Amino acid sequence: MFLDYIEITNFRPYYGTQRIDFGFNEKENLTIILADNGSGKTSLVNALTWALYGKELHDVRDKSEPIYNLKAAEIAEAEGYDEINVEVKIRFYYFDADNHKKYFVVDREVKYQQWEDDQWSAELTSHLIVDETGKEPMDQDIAQNAINNKIPKNMFHYFFFNGATLSNYFESDSDLNLKNSIEQISQVGLVNSMADHLEKTLNNLNKQYDKLRPEGPVNYNKLINKKISERKDLEDERKANHIKIDEAQRLILELDEKLKKADSKHVKELTNRRSVLEKEKISLSTSIKTNTVKYENLILEIYPIAVLFDELIGAIEIADKSRETKTAPPLIERTLLNDILDDGYCICGVKLEDHPECVEELHKRLRKTTKVQTDEFYKDYYDIKSTLKKLENIHEIDNMRRTLEENNAHLIAVENEISEISEELISIDIADINEYEKHRDNNVKVKKRLRDRNTIIGKDIERLKNEIVQLKKKRDDIEEANEKLREINQKIEFCESAVDVVSTLNYDVQKHIRDKVTSKIRDQFIGIDWKYDKYTDVNIEDDYRIRVTKSSGQKIRPGDLSDGEENLLALSFMMALHSLSGFEIPLIIDAPLEKLDKSKRIDFISDLHEYTKDKQIIFLFTDSQYTNDVRASMLENVSEEYELKPAENKTEIVKHEQ
Repeated sequence: MFLDYIEITNFRPYYGTQRIDFGFNEKENLTIILADNGSGKTSLVNALTWALYGKELHDVRDKSEPIYNLKAAEIAEAEGYDEINVEVKIRFYYFDADNHKKYFVVDREVKYQQWEDDQWSAELTSHLIVDETGKEPMDQDIAQNAINNKIPKNMFHYFFFNGATLSNYFESDSDLNLKNSIEQISQVGLVNSMADHLEKTLNNLNKQYDKLRPEGPVNYNKLINKKISERKDLEDERKANHIKIDEAQRLILELDEKLKKADSKHVKELTNRRSVLEKEKISLSTSIKTNTVKYENLILEIYPIAVLFDELIGAIEIADKSRETKTAPPLIERTLLNDILDDGYCICGVKLEDHPECVEELHKRLRKTTKVQTDEFYKDYYDIKSTLKKLENIHEIDNMRRTLEENNAHLIAVENEISEISEELISIDIADINEYEKHRDNNVKVKKRLRDRNTIIGKDIERLKNEIVQLKKKRDDIEEANEKLREINQKIEFCESAVDVVSTLNYDVQKHIRDKVTSKIRDQFIGIDWKYDKYTDVNIEDDYRIRVTKSSGQKIRPGDLSDGEENLLALSFMMALHSLSGFEIPLIIDAPLEKLDKSKRIDFISDLHEYTKDKQIIFLFTDSQYTNDVRASMLENVSEEYELKPAENKTEIVKHEQ
């Protein structure tokens, strides 16, 4: 939906009825509102949230003053009125599937009444009306539900942004951190609720099963649940280890960069040599792993044939002899006819040259004969010959074994040289070098330990999966004689499968959204005209930490960026969230250019329209931000300009004529 207008009556600093019209088209998608601090910016945004949800969601600090305008109260009292009307009316519009323009109007009104002691009451009456094109007007709770369906309250933070606090996205203890924001946008809470419901249902079914199951020494249901719980714990541990491994690898790369910058030619040579060796180590390890599998498979394929070689050869010899003596069945009818003609004797012993009519009949039958299916005798015969042919590859076993031995020896040599370099770097008596290397060496050990642990975990998970399958089979056998137990067990198995599916869905949904957000951030942030191609990549990792890659290859955190660069990254993230939210409502940004250098302000605005031309955007600027050069660079995309002019107990909304 797009904002058409907002009418504000006696809400906080806005005295009387004042209006802002928001234009939008593909070229002019920006509305500019100029306002210095204290002139009513916060109240303008809160007028929107109050109309939509009955609460002021922006800047929720305690406010001692009421929401009605104080000047309106003074005038009402002076003129003898005993009521004050506070009202905010918002009109949105959208286009239906047939491209017909439809309106969605929200009108919230509260009346305050003066008491006898000249004090104004909290609220006398409160009304909420929603009027949508083609539908009956709705009020109160029904109207609120209609609003929540269009613009959910918990999504508000992804449509209003404060440029001064955008870096909160990169703070782990912030409600608007990357993880919380992506989970909110992806609506993964719905998946989590589904998982919780399935778990509760599963627990109830297990209790029913335990009550009905026959007395016996083994409670298979309990054992299955125990194994499933063990498997989930291991899967969680493996995921946590992956995150720790990624962090260790990040620190290793970071320390490598520091070592390469050391003021020592020898240290740089050692560090560069180690980088080459580690790449070689990865290549060797991958090759050894792949070739070991091939080697083992080839042995498994050829060894049984070699062991049975004499028996298989004997079978072939017997088959060949049977064919020569014609005691073996023919492969096909055509072969039999050709053999008879070649031999000159019928199978009954008659000499063919004495019976030309028989020769003619044989040729006639031969012309009409088609191949028939292979006899079992010949199927086995050719299968054995085909199997024996595989022995031609037996020399490959020795070749592969030698290659594996050579690669393993080479790998050991590479690992030894890497260790020697690390030991030498640790022993170098240069400030920070030995500390960097000790820290690096510790992270290498952590990474190896966790990878080894994950290998063991993977095997344990597979073992538990097989044990669960076997236990379920035994549970099924017990239930054959009990219809009620069988019915409950079917529900249990369905819930167990559903829990696994939901768990996978949870991860897949978050990963999908995370990948799409990453892609959009990358397009926006890397697309900025950085001097010297300063930044080349942005990535949000599984642990929801964001990393920026410099042109040197070094990966850094948002905190390593300058204030302006961090703000640009946060703005890029915010744009990505908004585009993926699934709710088409305007984007409101307060102080969008906060912290940005002058040159970066122009760069960002220059790229902004192409990135957001399908979005309606409302910018809240101060005069210090909306300078002449900024205004000139964005003017062709500006639909409306307004200014908030404060006075005593009131703020006036003034439209600028362009």
